[in-house]
Amino acid sequence: MQVRNVTIQDLQKALTLVNGDYDENLTWVSPPEHIGKTIRSRVSFRLAAVDCRKQGGRRGFCRTKDGERRRIGGCACWHAHGHFFEALYQVNPKAIIRTASTCSITGPTYQDGNWRDRQVGSMFDPAQFSELCDC
Repeated sequence: MQVRNVTIQDLQKALTLVNGDYDENLTWVSPPEHIGKTIRSRVSFRLAAVDCRKQGGRRGFCRTKDGERRRIGGCACWHAHGHFFEALYQVNPKAIIRTASTCSITGPTYQDGNWRDRQVGSMFDPAQFSELCDC
């Protein structure tokens, strides 16, 4: 993900805020880093779960032999991302988030782009991002 109008400190504050609700299970895949020439240009980051079996961990769209959705190590779930975005807007209301699915999030509500769900499964086994966790 990439975020504009924020600092790395803003991201860290938001992570600290949301981690209280997720038992300190959220972290970065790699530390957030600046992209571009100016310090305020863009910051790239990827949110992760320390333990995919705890709250905030994500399941995949593939299934196990038992029919359960497989767990994906190191990926944070849709709900964790949504709560993180809300916390980021508390820290810095001018943030603009750009996700990998090329959707821009300009605020903490559905109308602003946050909490929009999307289909990530297949035609034979459909799945929404919001269904791929234990939250």
